[in-house]
Parts: sequence; C-alpha cells; structure tokens
Amino acid sequence: MQSPFRITLLLMLALLLHRPAIADLRVSVTIKPLHAIVTELMDGLPPPTQLVRDGESPHHAQLRPSTLSQLSRSHLVVRVSPELEGLLSKAINNLQGQVPIITFSQLNGVNILPARASSSHVNRIHEEHPTTMPLKHGQHHDLHLWLDTNNVRTLAHAIERKLSELDPTNKALYKQNKATFLSQLEKLDQSIHKKLDAAKTDNVRIILFHDAFQYFERLYGITIAGFVSATEAHAPGTRHLRELQKRVSGAETLCFLSEPQSQQRLADNLFSKHKHMIKGTIDPIGYQIPLGKNTYIELMEKIADAFYSCYLGK
Repeated sequence: MQSPFRITLLLMLALLLHRPAIADLRVSVTIKPLHAIVTELMDGLPPPTQLVRDGESPHHAQLRPSTLSQLSRSHLVVRVSPELEGLLSKAINNLQGQVPIITFSQLNGVNILPARASSSHVNRIHEEHPTTMPLKHGQHHDLHLWLDTNNVRTLAHAIERKLSELDPTNKALYKQNKATFLSQLEKLDQSIHKKLDAAKTDNVRIILFHDAFQYFERLYGITIAGFVSATEAHAPGTRHLRELQKRVSGAETLCFLSEPQSQQRLADNLFSKHKHMIKGTIDPIGYQIPLGKNTYIELMEKIADAFYSCYLGK
C-alpha cells in the first residue's frame, strides 16, 4: 500500500506533466523586429502585442497607462536588453519573478559586438571577432542583435521553448512554426548573399547616418566608409565630421543611406560638393513595414536592397 506522501507526490507530478494550456496566451514584445519574430512562432494563434509604437525610439518610448496595463496582464514578455528599451525596461524589471521575461542580449549563444565609437574604427572592428563576454569599463554594446540571423535563430529556439512550456497544448504548433521560420531564414541568408556578392564593388563608398548595421555588415560581408552619428542620442562632433569628409573625398561614387528619423539636411551639407552622390533610406526597425507574418524577412530584404542600390550606383 502506498503512503499518503507518495500518493500526494504522484498527484503533483501528474498535474505538472498535464498542465492545462493558458487560455488566450498573452505575449508582450517591446520592438517591431522582435514582434515580427514572435508572430512567426505564434502563427495560427492570437498575435503578440507590440509595446513600442512605430516611429517611437525604443530608448525613449513613453510609459503609457495602456502599456503598463498590457504588461501587468502578460504571460510572457520579450525584450532586447535592459539598456535598449530604457524606461520600458524599468517597468519590465518590476515583473521579475512574476512573469517570464526573455531578454535577447542575455541568451547563451548570442553574439554581441562592441559599439563602434567613430568612423575611424570601422575597418579595425571588421577584423575583430564578436564576443559574448562583458566589455571593458567604458565600452558599450551594439544592441541591434536582430540584424544577425544567427542571433535570431538562438532567439527563436528560446521563445519556442518558453511558449511550449506555458502552453503545452499548442507545443506541436510552436515547433512546426519554428521549423518553418528557420527554413525561411536559411533561404533569406542565401538570397541576400547571392544578391550582394554579385553587386559589390570598390568604386562605391557607403556612408550611414546612424551606426546600427554592423551585425548585417559582418554577416553579409559589407564594408562601409563610416557613419554620421554613432548613436541616435548623440550629435556628431566637428572633428568626426571632418574626418568623415576626408575619408570619402576620393571616392568615385558616394552613397549616403539616411533613416526615416535622421536629419537629412546635415548630411546634404556634409557631402554637397561630392561629384557623384546617390541617396537612399535604410531602417533597422522597419517602421514603415506593415505588421504581419513575414515582417522580419521583409525587414532584412529591404536593408539588403538599400545596400544593393548603393553598389549599383542608383
């Protein structure tokens, strides 16, 4: 005859193994690229909620009552890092121990690059290797982690595991969605490599407004001449701008890629005397891409198209 303790233990184990699914699983995601990834993994179910609105900087996103209410009702929260989302991350930190939180930058296997301080460091950093180790005092991370599909694969695995844990009834769906998404990433990488490798030329110098694309550059073998601003939050110094002008002075073709929120007039003044200059737009967040099933794939394709147009000189 089994003891009451053993019977109780077996009942508890049975409950854990047959835990019912959460009705109406509510997932909150901070920024659009992560929202796009989670949406792929939840295809066939109600989509997650995006907390940072299109056009808002994740660094300065407002803490609206509706945002706080959504967070309080979430079963899972997905963010990039405590540093990137600013005030929003402070609210998310208050949920520690109450709601599962997936922090992209803290996942094992995610490659994190040091932020580049100025255009003079571009070529040097291209020779270095990414790191998952803490940086030296005074250094900062580049947190545009979603622009490396290898990092995104790591994130997809982590999200699928957590969704399956919270909602075991739909475990097979999450696994199938992950397999489909990983297959899409493989095709995406092949397509972008083929497209850019065929177009690359040393005759074009590429200038970015904001240093947000080094993960993409490293992944697909792109070399840029520099950038106007290291971060969204800091205006470029006079010395840096003069150095940048000197760096591209002998280029046959100069391609300047601005962003939707960048100060176009500053760049126009900087490079107005260049003989052959072409201009385009590039967006690391995908503000103008409609939310949907293929948003992440479309984001990466549009970034590739921007560099491709530079190489073609139009």
